[in-house]
Amino acid sequence: MIGIDLGSNTLRAVSLDAKFERKGAFERIVRTAEGLDQSGLISPSALERILSAITELRERFDLSEPHEAVATAALRRAKNQKEILLALEKRGGIAFRVIDAQEEATLTALAAQGALKRLGIEQEFVMVDIGGGSTEVLFFRRGEMISQSFEMGILTFKERYGISHGLESKLYEIGSEIKEFARDMIHSGFKPELFVGVGGTPATLASLKAGMSYASYDYQKIEGMKLTPPLIKKELEKLLRLPLKERERLAGAGKSELLEVGVKIFETLFLALGFRECLIVDDSLREGVAISALKKATQQN
Repeated sequence: MIGIDLGSNTLRAVSLDAKFERKGAFERIVRTAEGLDQSGLISPSALERILSAITELRERFDLSEPHEAVATAALRRAKNQKEILLALEKRGGIAFRVIDAQEEATLTALAAQGALKRLGIEQEFVMVDIGGGSTEVLFFRRGEMISQSFEMGILTFKERYGISHGLESKLYEIGSEIKEFARDMIHSGFKPELFVGVGGTPATLASLKAGMSYASYDYQKIEGMKLTPPLIKKELEKLLRLPLKERERLAGAGKSELLEVGVKIFETLFLALGFRECLIVDDSLREGVAISALKKATQQN
């Protein structure tokens, strides 16, 4: 089963076998949400980048096999959602389904649970998924979960604020909202023992700590790694001291400039949720989509 996730910044896909083990993975930066704040539209150039990435995806995976494709924050917001979805189906050959923030969090948590199970971890946890257009915060205990989506994405915040006082002010505001959400969850009986991070920013920072480049990235080497605020700040500072070409070799083309904002968001989440370390897993929405589809297919058979 192939799971495909079109996010605000990247197109990601994964192929899982019947035992939910990964056979292959794919990721390309497409900047779906570029300019969306100003126009309310997915731009023609963003559409072409997505279609180009889909062409590469077809070279990697056989899409005549069962697959499911979802789109998230950028397509949820776009005024031209229907036109873009039609173009992706007609020209790209993939029928994307736009999912709401609740389903996005549920599917991502499904994937994270699988990763934690591989690590032998069964504690209650709070998970954050830092995306290009939004950040999902999810509290999980014994099969029950409650999530909330916050309009705090690395691509949209980079376009709105860059690295400025405006960014710090907005992060403080949203950090207060997340802290209030966390307080409500704890009053409701959730007692997370573990802070789990998924998404591009946590994975990239873990990759840098492990000494990998974008091309040599191996999800198995970061699974279960723990990051702290001082460590992520240190890794960012090391990256920013390098020439642009070397930064892009390590973090990926166009990623190093977003990582600065991503680290600010990550630091805000640490502070708001009251944790000193975060456990990193690579499995996220694309894996959740594939796992869910596999389970449905098994039930039908």
